[in-house]
Amino acid sequence: MIGAMRTTRMSLGAGILLALGCSSEGKSIPIGTILSVTGNKAEPGTGELRSVQLAIDEINAGGGVNGLPLKLVNRDDRSGPDGAAAAAADIIANVKAPAILGTTAPETTLAAAEKTIPANVVLVSDIASGPTLNGLVDHDTVYSTAPDRSVQGSIMGARARTKYGFKTAAVLYINLPLHSETASGFVKTFQAMGGTVTLNMMVPDNQQSYVSLLQQVYANGKPDCILFNAEAPDGVQFMKDYITTNPGKTFFFFNPALANPDFFEGVGYGNFANIAHEGIDVATARASTATPPPTWPSGAPRPCSSPGSTTTSTWSPWPCRPAASPTPTPSRRTSGPSTTRPAPRSARASTPRRWAS
Repeated sequence: MIGAMRTTRMSLGAGILLALGCSSEGKSIPIGTILSVTGNKAEPGTGELRSVQLAIDEINAGGGVNGLPLKLVNRDDRSGPDGAAAAAADIIANVKAPAILGTTAPETTLAAAEKTIPANVVLVSDIASGPTLNGLVDHDTVYSTAPDRSVQGSIMGARARTKYGFKTAAVLYINLPLHSETASGFVKTFQAMGGTVTLNMMVPDNQQSYVSLLQQVYANGKPDCILFNAEAPDGVQFMKDYITTNPGKTFFFFNPALANPDFFEGVGYGNFANIAHEGIDVATARASTATPPPTWPSGAPRPCSSPGSTTTSTWSPWPCRPAASPTPTPSRRTSGPSTTRPAPRSARASTPRRWAS
């Protein structure tokens, strides 16, 4: 779902650029992007980059813009503000794109905007939001297709009270706009609906252990739920410490920034079965990484014994088709357990081996 939403937003960004009326004197119109392909934003950034390319391919297939094709030029911001500022400066000075799509995070979008606004270059983001962005004096050059993250937090706060009936909550977030805005929306709505926030705390990132933080969370008793807003590396360490210390089963609200393979694999897919949570779809993510079963060789006989059988080790999950009886014919007793005599080695070698299931 997250990937699909980002694809739609970035395609919409391309549409906005067309509405603004891009022009070029060359043989193509460059469209700049500042999207992460390295660092901790590489997973969503790569998906966004592909979505932009898809939109450009569709536009070019339809004849381009004013008869000219669009050309995608990406500069990696390395998942940080300094990289975003450098990328924006490079696109403005060297690529000379009339518009830039990106970046992958609110803080990097603001850093890029410091370069694009003075140059009067359009910047369209699918993720940046919040009061800081809304208050920019941007001369109508900075756009975002993302909702205010405080609204996202407000929805989770309302669900905590109305769907689950939670009375107490601990709110934890790292110091990035995406996370602080989500936290503020949750706190405001949860308290307005009669809930009690036992801890509302900005937490340090890049820690080797969050055990002391967990002790603070549970110092005054177990909260009904925890809203946890962080990036994958910190999320993995926090959840590992939670599982290890086992302070008590608590419901978790995760922000969508944690809906990525780094978090799922770092914590361990199986561990989420014992953690009541909302905000990320672990089951779908796990299914998407599963290896499909092998295809049974065309024309090969499929063994017919059932799971758990003690008479053969060649059970298969595929529909049964009896194999030809080996030679010589097995002898049988008239009563008692089966004593099928093993087939000769040459016959056994031709029998399909059991696929791992």
